Amino acid sequence: DMNLQTMARFTVGSAKYSVLDREMIDSLTGDISSTPYVVFNGKIRNKQSLLADAHSKMHFQIAEAVHLKDFIASFWMGDYTEAAKSSDIALSFPSSKMPKVQLVYHIFYRG
Repeated sequence: DMNLQTMARFTVGSAKYSVLDREMIDSLTGDISSTPYVVFNGKIRNKQSLLADAHSKMHFQIAEAVHLKDFIASFWMGDYTEAAKSSDIALSFPSSKMPKVQLVYHIFYRG
């Protein structure tokens, strides 16, 4: 949490990606006590407000990342219907056409 706070102070964009990673890991491990969004001091309170912020600022990479993290979490939790929905949404963004490591994982799991 201390590292997230430092990151948010200097690079808010990177902190957004890191918070998504932290939230996904916490979800998969069952840690419901974690509150990674607190690093944004109330400006972004949860994943939905992060998504709304990304859409309002046209930061499609962040919006895509939200749905890719949802895809991975849903896949590992065995909810393949939800994983497919998240995958389709992630692939609808223009940024999904750019090659990146996350899409390699996505394609591997999606098949």
